[in-house]
Amino acid sequence: MVWIDARISEGVSNLNERSVYGVLCPYLYYAVSDAVVSKGLSPEAVMPGAGTLNGCDRISPSDTAGGRVLYKIFLHMPTPADWEFVSARLYSDAFVRSGHVLCGSRVYFQTAASPAVNTRPVLNKWSRPQWLDPAGPAAGSVCYMDAYQPLLVTLAPPPPPPSS
Repeated sequence: MVWIDARISEGVSNLNERSVYGVLCPYLYYAVSDAVVSKGLSPEAVMPGAGTLNGCDRISPSDTAGGRVLYKIFLHMPTPADWEFVSARLYSDAFVRSGHVLCGSRVYFQTAASPAVNTRPVLNKWSRPQWLDPAGPAAGSVCYMDAYQPLLVTLAPPPPPPSS
């Protein structure tokens, strides 16, 4: 699974359930789909639940810790090697840009089984300040300070998530 913990306390604007549903989930789906397709897999087969919430499987708002929204996509990968390939593609500044990841967010690559296990180090402003630090040069050039900020890369519009 890939999930993002976005926090208002990082100085970002317009972070709420509506912006996650309307903007962030479709772009997360687009970015993950691109990595899945690059492995020769079908996004519909690998992410069957993504149509439920406009590209995400789960959106969980939280008013603790300064206001947060957690949003997730579960991937049903055929093999561990497929997950390794896809997660390696996503562990990049290109993913932060195309997935419209807000500055200061924490991005997790984990197993879905409980307890979840990180399969890659968590992406955050401390591990990758050049990609996610809201106080550094990444702000507005790699990561996003506003949920409604236009994409920093030129992409075709995100594909619609599968219909539920």
